[in-house]
This record gives sequence, structure tokens and C-alpha cells, in this order.
Amino acid sequence: MNEFSRTPKVAFFLIALVFLGLAVPSPAVGLVGNYSFSVRMAQHLLLQLVVPPLVLLSLPDSALTGLEDRRTLRPIGWLLKQPVITWLLGLGAMWAWHAPALCNAAIRNPVLHDCQTLSLLLVGTAFWWPIAGPCSRQRLPPLLGIVYLFTACLGCTILGIIITFAPPGLYLASTLPGVFNDWRFAAPDDQRIGGLLMWVPGCLIYICGILGLLARWYGMSEAEAFPTSAPERIS
Repeated sequence: MNEFSRTPKVAFFLIALVFLGLAVPSPAVGLVGNYSFSVRMAQHLLLQLVVPPLVLLSLPDSALTGLEDRRTLRPIGWLLKQPVITWLLGLGAMWAWHAPALCNAAIRNPVLHDCQTLSLLLVGTAFWWPIAGPCSRQRLPPLLGIVYLFTACLGCTILGIIITFAPPGLYLASTLPGVFNDWRFAAPDDQRIGGLLMWVPGCLIYICGILGLLARWYGMSEAEAFPTSAPERIS
């Protein structure tokens, strides 16, 4: 790999580190996130929808090519080549972790909170693998990738709308008296802002992915854009 082709990958990796630092902040900043649903929502979007694709785009083309050669890792290699499963994992994790009972439990339990953070990163990586994985031959064709991202966008939009218009108080917004009063920020507004973050910026992330696929499609030859053979599968 020459220096010219390596530069964008380094940039993607550095940007991913910046967003990861914002999503997994220091304890002092994390205190705010623990008492603000909208801040936690922004963290979740970064962990699942922003950091994973940037990391994948930063990997060299030869990364993980021997994944299926190791028996213990073969199930992971198989899973990453099943776009229906990765789509269900991505959208399912987003809905599951924002169910009020589970989301509130993650606030109260530090171990569950750490599991939430790690699972969003791992599931986000699996979700974005068919779109931005390092092995280009394992990626979905652009048109299928657009359908993949558009339908996921619809799923997150519905979740955002539900949270935005849900009755106030479903999500823990503050466990310290006066936190929101000091900021002149009401807890119901915090929940609505969190829903809007899922609804609007979340959709914009998917749209950016779709635009990237359209650009990739535009630069492809006809044979690449419309492959006649089925995607590679592990025997």
C-alpha cells in the first residue's frame, strides 16, 4: 500500500478515535451522561453508527482475510457474511438497549452499562461489515447495500418517533435533585431531545452511508455493479 492510499485510512482511524473518546468520556463528563438521556443517546449513536464504520474503513484490504481459516473464529467469519443476520443484530440491539426497562437498568448497574457499551461497538461492527468491511468482495453490491441501510434507517426513525412522543418519565433522566433545574432543562424535554437525536441525526448517518454507496456504484464498471455470481460463502 503506497503513502497516498494509506492517508485516508489513517484519517478514518484518527477520526474514529476522536468519536470514541467522545462516546466513552472521562468519569467527570460521564456523570453528565448518566443523568441525561439525550447525552446517552448521542453516545449510543456514536458507538454503533459512527465509530465502527470509520474503524472498518481504516483497515487495510488484507485485514482479517484468514478469519475463516481458524476453526475457533470460523463462526464469526460466517456471521459477518450473512447480511440478514447482521442487519437484524444492528437494528435489534438499537431497539433492545432503548427499551425503557433495559436502558434504565444500564444506568443503575455499572457492569450492565459496560456490557451495553461493548455490545453496541461489536454489533455496530457486524452491522457495517457488509457495507464498509475491509474485504471488498464480501461487501454487498451497492443497490443491495442501499436497501440494507434504508430499511435500517426506517427502523431507527420509528424508534426515534416512539421515544420522542412517548409519555415523559419512561427513561431515567436525573437521579440527582436539582440537576436539570440548575440547567433550566426539564426531564421531559431531555427525553424528547434524545428521541429527536435518534430520529434526525441517526437518519443522516444512514443517508451518508447511502451516498457513499451511490458514489461507489457510480465509479464501478457494469460487471462490478451487477455481479452475476452469488456472494462468496464459507463452505
